[in-house]
Parts: sequence; C-alpha cells; structure tokens
Amino acid sequence: MKLIIDKQKGFYYKEILLAYQKLYEEKIMNVKKCIITSSFPLNEKEKELISIKMNSFEEKNCYLQITNQIDKSIIGGFSIQIGFKKLDLSVKNQIELIKKQFLN
Repeated sequence: MKLIIDKQKGFYYKEILLAYQKLYEEKIMNVKKCIITSSFPLNEKEKELISIKMNSFEEKNCYLQITNQIDKSIIGGFSIQIGFKKLDLSVKNQIELIKKQFLN
C-alpha cells in the first residue's frame, strides 16, 4: 500500500483490490463465476438446479456465483459459461448447427 502511494499510483488501488478479491474468491473460497444466458429470467430454484448439475462437471465443493443474463435472440434454452468453458444449449445454437450440416 505504501509503495502504491509512494509511486503515486493510487488511481490503480481499486483495480488492485478487485484483482486480490477475485484471487481470494477463486483460490481460497473456491468461488467460480457462472454466467447463464437465457431467453427469460431464471428463478432461484432453476439457478440452484443448474448449480447442482454444473458442480458435477466442475470441481467438487465449489460455489458457483450465478449471474443470469437475458437474451431473447437465443429463442429458448440457455447457455452456461464458467471461466473459459461454455456449454450452449440454446435453440439458436441448435438451429445454427443444423444449418451448417445442410450447407456442407
């Protein structure tokens, strides 16, 4: 902290604090951010069910911090992103896959 102030880099304080918080959550508390994109808002029960299923694919005993994003263009279903991993179960993605098969 003193080094940051001495070097007049105080404007980086917030970014440094957020980076340490993220490291603490990921490494110590085993929290992973999970973004679920759906065409409608998910209720808490649906989020909990998805969290339980995704924990079987992710590390055991990790806590998923779920954020629900709404995107009407996916038509139905949902996509899940945890870190760099993405599972796309949307109707839009299924249509795109079928379209690619017909074009090839």
